[in-house]
Amino acid sequence: MTRESRISDREARAIRNLRRCTRFSIRKIAGIFGLASSVVCRVGKIVDPAQNRKKQIVGPTKKKKKTPSPLEKRRKLVLFYATEKDETGERKYPTAKCIVARLAKGHGTVVHKNTVIRDLHALGFSSFVRPKVCCLPVDHARRLAFCKDHVATDCSKLVFSDEKIFNTNNHGYRQEWNCLRSETTQRVQTRWPAGRVMVWGAVGFNFRHLVVFPATKNSSDGPQAYRLTGPAYVRRCLMPIVGHLERDPTLIFQQDGAGCHSNGKRYLAGKKINMITNWPARSPDLSPIETIWSELAVSVAGHHAETREELVAAIVLEWSKLETARINSLVLGFRSRVSKVIKNDGKMS
Repeated sequence: MTRESRISDREARAIRNLRRCTRFSIRKIAGIFGLASSVVCRVGKIVDPAQNRKKQIVGPTKKKKKTPSPLEKRRKLVLFYATEKDETGERKYPTAKCIVARLAKGHGTVVHKNTVIRDLHALGFSSFVRPKVCCLPVDHARRLAFCKDHVATDCSKLVFSDEKIFNTNNHGYRQEWNCLRSETTQRVQTRWPAGRVMVWGAVGFNFRHLVVFPATKNSSDGPQAYRLTGPAYVRRCLMPIVGHLERDPTLIFQQDGAGCHSNGKRYLAGKKINMITNWPARSPDLSPIETIWSELAVSVAGHHAETREELVAAIVLEWSKLETARINSLVLGFRSRVSKVIKNDGKMS
């Protein structure tokens, strides 16, 4: 029987000496002193004999340099090419296929594209769709200066204009709810659509005007595809609305910097019409009529026009269906568009 009474300090020292100087097991020492094995472990402060072996330090040892594995070497190169920048400091946005080619050409490392994709995921990269941005960095300063000049402009006095090309391709919504996949409506997308219509429109507060251009024009060489020129722009687009602009001297006409619009500037200046002369290039986010064209393209696609005549009829019908309240809301929202560009320091809103 083992005794459960408290052991003395002398016995504790003896147990420690036996554990340190002999190879007796804990059970044997417990039998010598008539104690439980747990008491011997607790007194000797030794749970595992392997833990009692002190490491002998002979002297300062040099740490061996860890040789990187082929996987680490490759991922280091993949990280370099994934974050590489050009001379201007902009990222090159390489694809996995491009990184594979760079590894093979510069380092002789031949790997599959899927291997590079796995490396990119392991390094914390994810694949995202790059947004289309038509505004260039050189345009930011011009856009910012323009918005600061017109942030206090009365939006109800602005008249916005722009051209738009419609075709018989289906530009409607990409998704639709249906019970069966076979019942979904096909979206016709061809490289050379059967019908193509160019229009010009102008919108303002309680004002709208649409011009549909012909498909061809007569010339000495016979009928040719219609191309909008400066004189045609003045004759077909500006002359019909100049009366509306002259009735209110406070109205301000907007047009972009297309080549054919230079004749329009001279024509409107002769009529003493107020114009926005510093409209920044590549700024569709500032023009409310761009939103109207986008909504009109979706509604026109619902007619499924197959010929140019059907397409023209659909455009005219949907233009007439546009609610005046919707147009007024977009025109008055020009100030919020300008404020967003100022907040983004000239970048796309």
